[in-house]
Amino acid sequence: MPQQSNQILFCLALCILLGLVRYMTSDSLATLSEEDKARWCQTWKLATSSLAVSKDESVLVQSVEVAKQTLSMPPALLEGVRYSLTGMNPMAKRADDDFNRRANLDLLKVLQTMHPPPVSIFPSFAADDDWKEEGFTVLFPVDGHDEKELDDVMTATGRRFQQAAIYKYRRGSDSTGLLQWVLPCSPDLVAVASETPVAVVSHS
Repeated sequence: MPQQSNQILFCLALCILLGLVRYMTSDSLATLSEEDKARWCQTWKLATSSLAVSKDESVLVQSVEVAKQTLSMPPALLEGVRYSLTGMNPMAKRADDDFNRRANLDLLKVLQTMHPPPVSIFPSFAADDDWKEEGFTVLFPVDGHDEKELDDVMTATGRRFQQAAIYKYRRGSDSTGLLQWVLPCSPDLVAVASETPVAVVSHS
């Protein structure tokens, strides 16, 4: 009997915990209005992002809709599939510097131990006129992986850090150019999704 009671109490505690997590996530999603979602969709789509070509070299990419002074695309960026994400500013709400620093350290630990393991993990950022979020970009080979499963794993990681969306980069299936996707981390945030070709732009 004591063992059965303990099992029942454990199940009740687990149900309560799952309910709290679901409530907190739903509450966070509710803080983004439809206007916020539309605004962030456009902002994230047109933001400037850094992508590492190697451990010693990185470039800036931006949607071709707004890119100026474009440069040649490094062939290395057309290999594999990349995901960029951050732990900063959950649900697009500005957090203090200490929180953001700890969140990115926690994110790095998760990326370093995730399965399947990425080929590389490099620092990266996305920025616009009035905001900049630092994070990491992970690279996976296209061959040998189910890309939909990778999408699910990476958006789940973003959701774990209460992110509204993450970036994905890969060569288009019928193109030699690089495409950028904004992938929502929750079905409730489908309005922030976007897809756009990107070009390498000057640092100046």
